Formats: sequence, C-alpha cells, structure tokens
Amino acid sequence: MTGVHEDINDVSNTRRVQRANNRGGDSATFNTFGRQADFYLSIHTNAVGNENNVFLSAHGLETVIHPSGADTASETYAEIIDGEVKNLGYGQVVRSMKLINVEVLRTTLMPSVLYEGGFFTNFTDTILLMDDMYRRRTAECLANAVDKIYAHWRSNRL
Repeated sequence: MTGVHEDINDVSNTRRVQRANNRGGDSATFNTFGRQADFYLSIHTNAVGNENNVFLSAHGLETVIHPSGADTASETYAEIIDGEVKNLGYGQVVRSMKLINVEVLRTTLMPSVLYEGGFFTNFTDTILLMDDMYRRRTAECLANAVDKIYAHWRSNRL
C-alpha cells in the first residue's frame, strides 16, 4: 500500500484526492511512491448545525463511505476501522456506517473511507478531542486498522 503525505497543514480535499489518484501533473503532487494509492483514509472531526452556539446531543465516532462503495472493499475497510475504534476505551459510541456522497469519497479511484473522530458540537466529545492521550489512542486504533486493511488487501492480491 502507498500513502499520501504533505508537510503543510491546510491541503484542499481536491489536492488530497489528486495526490492519492496520482493525477497532479508535477512531482509535487505525486504520492511518496509515484503511483496511485491503494487505499484512502480521510480523518476528520464532525459537527452539526449549531446557530445558538450551544452544545448538542449528537456524539460518537463514525465511518463514511460513498454510496457506490457499499458491498465493496470500502465497506469492508470501514468495518475494520469500526472494529478497531471500538477498542478506544473511552466509552465512545461507534455510530453506524454512513453512505454519503462527498468529494473525498466520490472522486478517489481506490477504496476510500472517511473517519469522523467525534463531534466538536458535543461537550463530551470536545473534551476528549482536546485530550492528548485520547488523540494518541485514536491514532493507535487507526494505525491498527490500517495494518489490518493492508493485510486484507495483500491477501486478496496474492
């Protein structure tokens, strides 16, 4: 599996997808290995409409795939991620996988999953998202998921 990495903090979704798809046209847009990525994981935090600046009840973790990804590798990979983040140990609710038509999922040429790591519009989630140990533990769970996804991908390519 190959990866996409860039040392700046604010990279547009379009540029991220271009790098994963290896369609950028110049060497600065190629991923590390000079070819299309094998899997795309987009890590986010969530929020819901909040006009009055009050914390809302929506909370928890979720994975999102494009509707065309149902019953495909994307769905399998989302299930692997869900299984790993259940091990976070902070009592977070793992919400059901969502099928949503968003750019980072719609325009990738490989299996892709968007991970939402909590709601900034929920007080409890916000406290967790600001905690270094919680973020570190989330990173460990996602790394474990990527290891399992890679093993699954590799076994299906042999």
